[in-house]
Amino acid sequence: MPHTDVYKRDIYKNSCLAFKTVTDDFRSTWHAHPEFEIVYIESGFGCLHYGKQQHIYQKGDIFVLGPWVPHEFLEKSKNHHSISLLFNNDFIIPGFLDCELAQEIKAFLNKARMGLVFNAKMEQSETDIIKLVLSQSGLDRAIHLLFLLRKFSEQPVSQVLSNTPEEQCCSKTFAKLQDILAFIHKNAYRKLLLDEVATQFYMSRNHLSRFFTENTGFSFSQYLLKLRIERASELLLKSTKPITHVSEESGFDSISSFNRSFLREKGLSPREFRKQLKNT
Repeated sequence: MPHTDVYKRDIYKNSCLAFKTVTDDFRSTWHAHPEFEIVYIESGFGCLHYGKQQHIYQKGDIFVLGPWVPHEFLEKSKNHHSISLLFNNDFIIPGFLDCELAQEIKAFLNKARMGLVFNAKMEQSETDIIKLVLSQSGLDRAIHLLFLLRKFSEQPVSQVLSNTPEEQCCSKTFAKLQDILAFIHKNAYRKLLLDEVATQFYMSRNHLSRFFTENTGFSFSQYLLKLRIERASELLLKSTKPITHVSEESGFDSISSFNRSFLREKGLSPREFRKQLKNT
């Protein structure tokens, strides 16, 4: 199934959302949500942006992501298979994590707020449990998720994604960020200046610039360029449009600027990039 915008879904407190993504053209939007998220990469490789950090992922990696931390997965292999599990503290019953029997899981989830990575060398049993959580529903799903978290708490972590949980957005900050990002995504492929975005959201240019960088890890110009290069890459791969048309439709004001930016970001000229991908 194609990726769904998770942050638009309602997840009840006493439940766990589980879904599988299988696609050759995967790109999640920059988003956050109040739930923890477990993502198991069954196949494919790419880059996870998590708060201000980046992590190259590969087949077999398992991520446990904290609530309200903006993130996105950028698939590079054109062969993405993953399983995602979303849940909050009260996925069993309210206050469950405060009881004595759940202290190990509570400690694990407190650590997971900073983002954790388990690598492909993890025991097969953990990935089997993730698949079980996906296939079950109701109480059975909750029980298997509980068992999975207990197993995680006993395993060595290969990497902590963030040194502090300070990258987490409060819901109000994230709502504003989502509105700004939606506006940028909608208008990225025309002439778009920071001043226009600042005016749109009743912010000063400097305030918006600081807000944007603090909450995405990118400057406004870096993020805009990133969107335009990815749009150009998609057009080069999926269409036969002349490179000058690709440049214009991706928001670049000149072919020379496009060629220079694309070469710097991708390590290949647009022509070389198209030729290489068509031959693979």
